[in-house]
Amino acid sequence: MKNLITLLIVLTSLNGVSQIDSLTIINYYDTIVHYGEFTSSARPHKKFKKDVKIFVKGEKIDYLVEELEKVVSELNDIIIPINISITTNNDESNLLLFLGTRKEFSKINMEFEETRKGNIEGFGVIYGGRHNNIYGSEAFVDIGRVKNPIRQKHILREEVTQCLGFYNDTYQYDNSIFYEGYSTVTEYSELDKEIIKMLYNKVD
Repeated sequence: MKNLITLLIVLTSLNGVSQIDSLTIINYYDTIVHYGEFTSSARPHKKFKKDVKIFVKGEKIDYLVEELEKVVSELNDIIIPINISITTNNDESNLLLFLGTRKEFSKINMEFEETRKGNIEGFGVIYGGRHNNIYGSEAFVDIGRVKNPIRQKHILREEVTQCLGFYNDTYQYDNSIFYEGYSTVTEYSELDKEIIKMLYNKVD
């Protein structure tokens, strides 16, 4: 019964979008969810199928912690089946958010320096399992390199969101949190909200 209700909500959402047609949503969903930044091959969607608990490590700057709380609240308004929260217990977390320098993060993620050369201001990695399930993620905001607080907030929102199963960035929509160019967007666009709903609120 719950699955039927969820499906009806998604269909109602798609049918009720006045400014974005359904084909645009489906195409953007396919681009962001089924493709990655560093691959041209399509992949199955993956998502968390249990509650997400975020643990913050590194330099816990007040305005970034507040921004994370805002992001979590907005995601919980969009996503129905699971709950997202911030935890102070690293042992119960399944999404690590690290705020610090590239050097500091490379001590936590040994593959980071080897796989992500160049001018990287943020980073996200998803650990997937069977049945399209994400069992853990790591997100990184380079506050050593990025000094602009608004830009830091953008990167935080982008990387945390991508760690939920939204792999890709594109140049299609500059108001999207998944915009590949330089951006200081700190709000989800209506199109962003729709593809988040499609991944999490639809019946698999």
